[in-house]
Amino acid sequence: MSASLRGRTLRRSLGAAGLSGLVAAGLLLSIGTAEAATLFGADFESGSTSGWSKSGGTWSVVSDGTSVLAQSDTGSERARQFAGNTSWTNYSVQARVKATAFGSSAGVVALTGRAAGSTKMYRLSLTGANRVQLETMNGSAVTVLGSLAQTISPGTYYTLKLSFSGTTISGSVNGAGVGSVTDSTIAAGRIGLLTENAAGRFDDVVVDDGVSTPPLRRRPRRRPRRRAVRPPPPARRRPQAPSTWPRRDGQRGRHHLRADHADLGDHADRRGRHDLPARWHLRALGDGHRPGRQQRVVRRAEDDLGVPR
Repeated sequence: MSASLRGRTLRRSLGAAGLSGLVAAGLLLSIGTAEAATLFGADFESGSTSGWSKSGGTWSVVSDGTSVLAQSDTGSERARQFAGNTSWTNYSVQARVKATAFGSSAGVVALTGRAAGSTKMYRLSLTGANRVQLETMNGSAVTVLGSLAQTISPGTYYTLKLSFSGTTISGSVNGAGVGSVTDSTIAAGRIGLLTENAAGRFDDVVVDDGVSTPPLRRRPRRRPRRRAVRPPPPARRRPQAPSTWPRRDGQRGRHHLRADHADLGDHADRRGRHDLPARWHLRALGDGHRPGRQQRVVRRAEDDLGVPR
């Protein structure tokens, strides 16, 4: 194989391996970082305000780098746009919000949530007094739940976010917390855009269910336990049945013995038998006979007779 062909083959194999690695990493990333479900979204690029309901003010879709929804009447005491579902309870709403002009220091440009009516809602407000405030609006009463000093520059977009989880209400601006409180005034409601004695613009409105899937934790792989290898049992040595001891004729030689269990009185002098203790009778066997299972009996007999080993 030529050097150039080997190089092309190597590059192809590395490219395939790299692609498979990227696919696997992408799958792991998608599993580990699942996002909350989106309930509603609006970027106004279509030029339409379909899905929104207006209450007061002068509203229109205008161009501001992208298409945005604008309220241009600074003299309007209270202008609102509502969207979504009145049954929404636990969710987060986020939008880019810009104040273009304040009619007074009391002017407000706000993002609202859990709007149960035209004057009952939570709101996160950019104020003409250079503050961002988390507020409850209930009729004509407005209660400040949290506040953050922030220079509000007309013409600058700020990312506002309201989150609701049970009785926990929280708000942030550009990622900085404005407040997180416990309040049960309003349990459910729609989202909204609001101005009071101010003009403002709104874009990139997103509502999600506020429930994110935590990354999956991989359990460490268990290593298989290594079982101790037991050594095989030592081979049993079979006892040798034959032994050397004096024969009847006075010579020393090899005798095979067989034990016969007999009654106590049955050990009289008989042909081929020896006078042994009452519990043993031995019979001399010819060469070549292997007693097999009676070896242990033979050894015990030899011990009784005092036969040398």
